Amino acid sequence: MRKVNMQKLTPKEAVRAFCMECLGMEQFNTEKVRNCEGDKKMNGGCLFFPYRLGKRPPVKVFRKFCVKDCRNGNRDLIATCMIENCPNYLYRQEENRIEWKYLLSLF
Repeated sequence: MRKVNMQKLTPKEAVRAFCMECLGMEQFNTEKVRNCEGDKKMNGGCLFFPYRLGKRPPVKVFRKFCVKDCRNGNRDLIATCMIENCPNYLYRQEENRIEWKYLLSLF
């Protein structure tokens, strides 16, 4: 799989990277993503499914994903997550650090 700097992904890019990883794609393929059946998963569907084709996801959806699908419902494990190469890592705390860095650079 290609290397992506996870620390610089926007929320939309993070969802795109997750979809690529989930579907095992080396390069983004809109048709494969469009035909994804993530809404039919047995445990309630992929939280990123509504955003897979480019709609900007709210940052809260990343934390919900981490709690539900990655940390098996344990919210306390989110803060100590060490999987930095995960597309969701930057947004797991419900913060958009890229926006904050931009806003701080204005001052």
